[in-house]
Amino acid sequence: RYRTDANDKAVPYFVTDDELRGFFNDAEREAALRGRLIHESASASMCQVAVTVGRSVYPLHAKLYELDHCAFRSATELGRCRVQLVSTEWLDANVRDWRDSEGVPQYAVQGDKSIRLVPMPTVEGMLLLEGYRLPKADMESPEWS
Repeated sequence: RYRTDANDKAVPYFVTDDELRGFFNDAEREAALRGRLIHESASASMCQVAVTVGRSVYPLHAKLYELDHCAFRSATELGRCRVQLVSTEWLDANVRDWRDSEGVPQYAVQGDKSIRLVPMPTVEGMLLLEGYRLPKADMESPEWS
């Protein structure tokens, strides 16, 4: 459609297929981000994070950008416990000594590339996440070629 609308139909093209692919991938990512178009709750690689004792900060999957659900399942329990997504400002105002507390995670602070559990875990388990993501992979093989 681009080639028709831009009258870029003659070889050599004004815009190469590789450049178009890059533009289309940028547009797809931007649409997914702005429109919150892709919700993820099933992919273990994106939605499950192994939690270890004494560690509170964990990397988020690079494609997962906005969490809307967070829970913790300890290694010894069957059910999940909801973990409230909050800000550090909220914790400062509402949870005494939260930076030094230890226990079963009750709160989480999402950063750009990581998530911080509060209190620091004293039990192993799994952090269960749901949220909005970018496309898993870029378009590679154009149908217009």
